[in-house]
Amino acid sequence: MIKKTLLVIATLLSFWGAARFTHHQTKGFRLSKLIANTAPIPVSQSPISLEIEKILQQDFHYLGRGLQSFSFVSEDGTTVLKLFNNRYQNRLFWLQFLPGIGPLKNWRDTKIAYNQRKWKEAFASYELAFENLKNEAGLLFLHTSPSKDCPIVTIIDNLQIAHRIDLSTAAFALQKKMDTAYPYLNSCAHDPIQIKNALSSLISLLKKKMDLGIGDNDPLIRTNFGFIEKQAMQIDIGPFSWDPSLKNIDRQKVEIAKITVSLRHWLEKHHPEHLQILDEVLENL
Repeated sequence: MIKKTLLVIATLLSFWGAARFTHHQTKGFRLSKLIANTAPIPVSQSPISLEIEKILQQDFHYLGRGLQSFSFVSEDGTTVLKLFNNRYQNRLFWLQFLPGIGPLKNWRDTKIAYNQRKWKEAFASYELAFENLKNEAGLLFLHTSPSKDCPIVTIIDNLQIAHRIDLSTAAFALQKKMDTAYPYLNSCAHDPIQIKNALSSLISLLKKKMDLGIGDNDPLIRTNFGFIEKQAMQIDIGPFSWDPSLKNIDRQKVEIAKITVSLRHWLEKHHPEHLQILDEVLENL
């Protein structure tokens, strides 16, 4: 009996270990995470242009992942394909099978409400950005509902396995590839004028979002901002939301000071000689 129990435990552990190893090697990507990954409320989609079709003729290689999407970079290195993760849709699918009786009902209903809200917020954030910050976020195309005219694209996962994805059935965004903020700032550090222009561009982007009344719940400069052709850009889309109070200049100064604390620490560590430049840029808000 003991031997059988140990054998069962060993078998379960081996399965668990294999699953974790696979998860690590694939960086968490699975095709199943793209199934039914579209928006909660279908909307009519803009026709795909010849320019976008041409971009999608390339293969796209695994780049990284976030809470909202898996990212793949084009072969020419200029464009990122973001395929939405169906994490909220998948949870809602399984939650519907839980019984709605007794003490479990409140827990189930709370989880359903939470995941429905997060599902809506993820897509609302991208739609807000596409309509109001398209250039600042480098967004080329947004597809949130099933359509008929998107092509089949080839993506290459972290194990170098190719998969064919019908984009007509998938929620995805196309975004310009950017240099992340700190490596770019580091490349400018030798020239006070260049780094001042870069810092000014970054602060101007933060201010523009607030001037529009757009709130950002995750304004992490290290990972969520970048640069293209010397202009600061928004890499991560959200979660964005409307917040008209951000249009107030005094509120803006407070919020931007909070957001740039990490930037100040980075400059203190790597380029303390440029801290005064950051202060000058912030003073001119």
